[in-house]
Amino acid sequence: MRSRRRSPELLKLQIDFRLLLQTSLEDFNIHSIQKVLENKTELIAIASKLDEFPVGEIDHLFFKGLSYTVNAFYLLLEFYNNRLLAINGADILKSASEMNVDLLSDILKDLDKDRPSIKGLILLRDSLINVKQLNDLQVLAEEFSKISLPMMLTAEFNPYARARENNDPKEETTDGDIGIDNTLISVVFYMDRELWANPQIIKPQHLYSLHGIVKINEWPKGYEELVLSQVSTTNDEWFTLSLPIIKFTKDKEIFIDGNITLQNSQSMLEAPIAIKLLAQFKGSNIKPFYPPIIGYDQLILRVIDKNSFVYPTGYNKLNEKVLEIVLKIQNDIPDIPKEELENFIVLLSAILNYQGYCYQQAIYKDQSNISEDKFRDTLIQYLSARPELASSLVKEGVIAGGRVEINYKGIVAELKVEKKIADRKKIIEKYQKQPSAYASATAAQLSILCVLELTPKVSPPAIAAKNIFFHTPVLHGFENIQSSSKIVIIIIDGNTPNPSSYR
Repeated sequence: MRSRRRSPELLKLQIDFRLLLQTSLEDFNIHSIQKVLENKTELIAIASKLDEFPVGEIDHLFFKGLSYTVNAFYLLLEFYNNRLLAINGADILKSASEMNVDLLSDILKDLDKDRPSIKGLILLRDSLINVKQLNDLQVLAEEFSKISLPMMLTAEFNPYARARENNDPKEETTDGDIGIDNTLISVVFYMDRELWANPQIIKPQHLYSLHGIVKINEWPKGYEELVLSQVSTTNDEWFTLSLPIIKFTKDKEIFIDGNITLQNSQSMLEAPIAIKLLAQFKGSNIKPFYPPIIGYDQLILRVIDKNSFVYPTGYNKLNEKVLEIVLKIQNDIPDIPKEELENFIVLLSAILNYQGYCYQQAIYKDQSNISEDKFRDTLIQYLSARPELASSLVKEGVIAGGRVEINYKGIVAELKVEKKIADRKKIIEKYQKQPSAYASATAAQLSILCVLELTPKVSPPAIAAKNIFFHTPVLHGFENIQSSSKIVIIIIDGNTPNPSSYR
């Protein structure tokens, strides 16, 4: 059955499915349901063909599950569309959708949950179950448009078609070999023995080893070598990517070694760099041929080091923590407005600078009775000395009917003093809801909570970087859905004794 997995017909069905799905769900919103339903019949027909295609048992179960997923999705869309139009009998559509989800769940029990395509089905199954109101369809449609398929990691529609027009793509060989129109290249890369993350975080001016696995379904007749070159979104002088030329071989799986280095670091706010791979077959007295690449058709990376910090905290460990947090935010909220993220970094770095200062100078040593007002006034006085904050820092502004301690260009920081609880998890649970409420009122997705912890210190405190936590708060109406709001909790250890008192 493995030969069926390389079937051009099977691959074409998946590409057709993916292209039609992405076209249908492009710019999806709750006002365009009727338009999306126009492609329902065709998509269900393609899903049925995939379901009926003769492949191995595991792939057959996946395509069966995909068919149930498509049915459940469109039945749910029809249900809400009919409800909007006040058409009788809409409830039966929802029941039918739920039955397809149940059938999908039965299939998922027998599949390897570590496979990316199976993970995608599980995510969609859960999203289908969690649709409780019309607005939930937006999240479901976005996830559905990104569904993984088992035979290809990305759908690469050849951007070099112009070059191929002169290659006679309908050429067929006479000895049973596959023609060049059906040749596909699959590439997977490992960097220093770990799978390339896309985006991969690397340091500038450091030579990284690349190990690649190149798979060719069939080497096209008449060509002598395969060259992997690159096109980048940045100046080619900024990076060096060295990959070997692959000579003709009958092996279907080829291992290659290369290296990559980048010269300059990026700002944390810059977009990742993308290096697009271009595959080219070459031969004597024959025009070059550009096959499509699936898998790692492009390498996405961020070049980060200490120079990447636009607003450093003054402490290397805390700089590293800021970088870690910012990368998580960019990964979890890819559409976060650049201005909001920059304002958040400014305020976060300034408060972390104060945290580091408190630890270094033991500002709250042996003090067990600091009021929130005094803590707030001291911190704001400290922050006001920073030129990037001074003119825009608002103290005790009224937001959503309450008073927030610090507001910097819509980013709020709530300050608390804790004298009884030392457990970090309990502190976070006690206080994290308030800054999230203020942030919602300012239409911000990011907020900060800073807690001065004054309980008696029987053991030495942890380093400052370990007292910084990144959380996704639970929001009303989204209890079972991962929200796009994020909060950073900073805890400052006060009431610390002399180091010599720890015995």
